[in-house]
Amino acid sequence: MAQHSETCQKRQAVPFAVQVSGFRGRGGIPISIVIADDHALTVGGTRAAIEAMHEFKVVGTAGNGIEAIAQIKRLSPDCAVLDLVMPGASGLEVLLEARRWSPKTKIAIVTGSPSAKTLRRLIEAGAAGLFLKSGAVEELCQGLRDIVAGRTVVGAGVTHCIAQDAANDSLTRRETEVLQCIARGLSNNGIAEHLGISAKTVDNHRTNLMRKLEVHSTATLLVRAMRDGLVEP
Repeated sequence: MAQHSETCQKRQAVPFAVQVSGFRGRGGIPISIVIADDHALTVGGTRAAIEAMHEFKVVGTAGNGIEAIAQIKRLSPDCAVLDLVMPGASGLEVLLEARRWSPKTKIAIVTGSPSAKTLRRLIEAGAAGLFLKSGAVEELCQGLRDIVAGRTVVGAGVTHCIAQDAANDSLTRRETEVLQCIARGLSNNGIAEHLGISAKTVDNHRTNLMRKLEVHSTATLLVRAMRDGLVEP
């Protein structure tokens, strides 16, 4: 009984510690991780968060995509956490190369400027996890545990981004035309004259655009439209 109590206390002393069936973890060889990001502060913060989970060990870091490919090829880590946008090669390109050189390495992609199209491409390419840099560090840490357990993890922010893109697809042809006119700086009256509709109809389309794109001002409507590629910057 004393030995059982001591074991329980040890388990409780390690935050978030889990034992993953079929995978290396606490009590055995640590789960190996490679981190790749061209921002040193991001690498340092990510490394500290991951190594606070005692079943993981960061075995290599890279500051660009080429280094990331070399590290994965040389170390064959259990998992790699990659920035999507890096010099040399993008996270997607590293993912595709990793599948050639270390097919057992599970790839998690982290991005600060997501495009729903790119996110879907990453899922199709076999990314095991997708996370936003604006998300909580706990989401990434728990996500890595789920990834090494064999699950595909899509962070809450990524899910929201893809759902918003689906809303973009629901824009009507006329709403898209009104949006383009708004981006050109035309007033409601100017848009009405350009499209041959009433100013009241333009106002209705503007209201529908804000509702569908989940914004509350013309400024944020344009920011969202440019971010999602609905209008040219």
